[in-house]
Amino acid sequence: MSSSNQSYPTLVLIQQLLTNYFYPIILVFGILGNIINIIIFLRKSLRQISCNNYFLASSFVNLIILNVGIIPLIYTNKYNWQITTIYCKIRSYLFNSSQQMSRYFIVMACFDRFALCSSNIRLRRFSHVNIARYYIIPFIIIIWIIFPIHMLIFTISINNSCIYPGISALYNSIYGITLVGFIPPILMLTFSLLTYRNLKIKQYRRQTHLFTTLNNQLSINQNLKQEKKDQQVLRMLIIQVIIYISTTTPSSINLLYSVLTSYSGIIKSNERKSIESFISFLTGILNYTYPTLSCYLFFFISHLYRNQIKFILIYIRRQSCFPSIQNNNNNNTNALERVSVRKMTSKILPVQ
Repeated sequence: MSSSNQSYPTLVLIQQLLTNYFYPIILVFGILGNIINIIIFLRKSLRQISCNNYFLASSFVNLIILNVGIIPLIYTNKYNWQITTIYCKIRSYLFNSSQQMSRYFIVMACFDRFALCSSNIRLRRFSHVNIARYYIIPFIIIIWIIFPIHMLIFTISINNSCIYPGISALYNSIYGITLVGFIPPILMLTFSLLTYRNLKIKQYRRQTHLFTTLNNQLSINQNLKQEKKDQQVLRMLIIQVIIYISTTTPSSINLLYSVLTSYSGIIKSNERKSIESFISFLTGILNYTYPTLSCYLFFFISHLYRNQIKFILIYIRRQSCFPSIQNNNNNNTNALERVSVRKMTSKILPVQ
């Protein structure tokens, strides 16, 4: 038996095991994490921060990504369900549209932090809550409902796989390389570096203002508190950009490699095709990494996020552990009120 015949069944077996056992773990942790995100970012104290509105919208979209992307994979792999063209069109469109919304919500969150730290008054207006809630978020949703419309038109099912025939495959590859692998990381890095520069400028100005005024303890405490907030925002921003780029870059490189080798006339062996298919499968898993890890990244990085989780857990514990005590207190209060009323009425003498 040749090496290619030996490697191909092994890679298929590994792929099936990952689909049956690893994908469900990603699905459970991803759904749980995004539900926690939604609960926390819906709190009134956090909704007043414009950047958190992008995180909230991204959490809703991440639930669509995980359910539309993973559940059909598990089902078709387990039951050998026949994939139809309608299934390919709907799943490809919903999955890609949701992914793009989530990506560009994070891009706008980076821009929001940059605008908030800017010294330009007009630019700082973009970091207002109403601008994010009523203008930018609906605009991103509308744009990414329209842009992936080619998937509803060209996607077909051949040999139980979803493909793009003819020139539509090249168009979809260019679409993926530019709008997924190139533009979002460039924008995230650019806004992150500009945010870092603006924070350094603000820090220098606060220190200069501090030395030119009275050296009182109140000014020192305010300065240190503001620096901590700026550092926390910068850490959250940088870790999101790093996770996104590290999980998206391999998929973009693999897509670029597939396009170059497909149109260069290279004849591929069965072993090479099986290895490339397995690599594409692994890079596909990375697409679910960021929608799954966002909650846990916020938890380890943001002190404010951890405090909100503590408040929610304490509230749930009080509601679950003390309703009987509250009812007993209410009953005791009512009994005391009845006793006091009886004592008062017993002292009233009848009118002669």
